[in-house]
Amino acid sequence: MKKDFNLFDVFGPKSTEDRMLCKKHRRKMAEKINNFITLYNDDCIRILKGLDDDSISCCITDPPYHLTSSKKDNRGFMGQGWDGGDIAFSLSLWKEVLRVLKPGAHLLAFGSPRTSHRMVSAIEMAGFDIRDSIMWLYGEGMPKCHNIAKAVDKQYGAIREVIGHKDRSKGRQFAEGKSGFKDGIVPITVSKSEPAKALEGWDSNLKPSHEPIVVARKPLEKGITIAQNVLAWGTGAMNIGACKIENLKKASSDFNYQEDLRRHPANTIISEEVAIELGNYAKYFYCPKPTKEKHMGCEHLELAPTDLGTKGRRYDDRCENCRRKFIGKEGTICDCPPDKKKTAERNPENYYSKNFHNTVKPISLMEYLVKLVTPPSGVCIDPFMGSGSTGIACSNLGFNFIGIEQDKNYYEISKARINYSIDNKKAA
Repeated sequence: MKKDFNLFDVFGPKSTEDRMLCKKHRRKMAEKINNFITLYNDDCIRILKGLDDDSISCCITDPPYHLTSSKKDNRGFMGQGWDGGDIAFSLSLWKEVLRVLKPGAHLLAFGSPRTSHRMVSAIEMAGFDIRDSIMWLYGEGMPKCHNIAKAVDKQYGAIREVIGHKDRSKGRQFAEGKSGFKDGIVPITVSKSEPAKALEGWDSNLKPSHEPIVVARKPLEKGITIAQNVLAWGTGAMNIGACKIENLKKASSDFNYQEDLRRHPANTIISEEVAIELGNYAKYFYCPKPTKEKHMGCEHLELAPTDLGTKGRRYDDRCENCRRKFIGKEGTICDCPPDKKKTAERNPENYYSKNFHNTVKPISLMEYLVKLVTPPSGVCIDPFMGSGSTGIACSNLGFNFIGIEQDKNYYEISKARINYSIDNKKAA
C-alpha cells in the first residue's frame, strides 16, 4: 500500500539529535514566573518541538484568524502583520500540538467564521478527532460593510445629498477617536445617481456576532476505554460538574436529598446583549466582552500606538480640512498641503494604549474553558498567548500553564497581566 504523504515528515525534527537541540533551546528560552507558570518569547513550533511526547493535559489557544484582505502586503485583522500568513492552517503546527498532548487531551481553538474551516481541516488532518464546536455569541460586534450605493455614486462622480445629521458624540466610536467626524455629528446621505438609487440598502457583509471554538481531542490510548484512559492519563473527559450553569428554579421539597438543578453546559456561550435578547440566559454560560480588565497589570508599560500607523497616528486619523485619512488605502490618503493639513484634536489616550492587543479574550471565558478540559494538577498550553488571558485563567484556578508568544510587545503585556493576577491572588 502506498504510504500517505505526511507534512510532519517534512517539517518535524529529523532525528533524536534534532529533538535534543530543540529541548536545549526550549530550556534556554524558558522564563519561569513561578512554580506553575512558564513563558516563552519565541516561535511556537520551535518550543513545541522541545517538549516531551504525551506531556501536556490540554491546549487552549486563540491563533491568528488570517483575515487577509490584501495579498500584496499579507496583512490580516485590522491591518495587523501578525494575522497574515497561514500558521493556524499549518499541519506541522497541529502535528506538534498532537504529539505533546496526552492521549485523550482536548484542544480548544478560537477561529473566525470566515476562515475557521481551514484551521479545523488542518487540525483533523493532523490526527485529532473533531468532537464539537462551541459558539461564543456576542452583540458588541461592529458592522464592517462596503456601502454599494455610495461606491456607485463615487464611481459616477455624483455628490450624495445630505438629508440630515445624527449625533454620535456619546457613542463609543467617537469616545475612542474612531468616528472620523468633528464633534461626532455624522451626515445622513441618500443616493444621487440613478444606478445608486436602485442599490440603496445593499452592503457587502453581515454584522459579526459570534466566534467559533473548535473542540478537538487527541485519540484515546489504543485498545482502552475512555474510563480507562481517564484513569491512566487524567484526560479524555470534560469536567461538566465544574461548569454547570446556575438554574433559577428551586429544588423540589419532595426529595430528602439536595437536588442539583444546575444545567448541563451547552456548546453556546453568550454575552450580555445576547442574554437580554433571549430574556432567560440561565441555560447558557454568560460572558461579556472584556473592558477595563484588559489593562490591569499594564500600568508600568509604555504607551504604544493602538493600531497600524506612523508617528503615533491611527489608521483612521483624518484631516479636519478635507476629511480624508492621513494613513490609509490608496486613494484615501490626505493630499492637503502641510499648511492646510489639520489633525483632529482628540485625547492622545485614544491613539495609544498600554495593552494594545486587538483581540483580548475575557478572563471569565478563559476560566470557563480551562475548567472544562483541564484535569486536576494538569498542564495547559497556549502556543499563541497574545495578551495572556489563558495564563491568567490558569493562575486564578491553580493550574499549570505554558505560554508561548512570538511578538516581544505582546509577550511583555502577557507577563505583566499574569504577574498582576498572581500578586492579587497572594493579596487575597
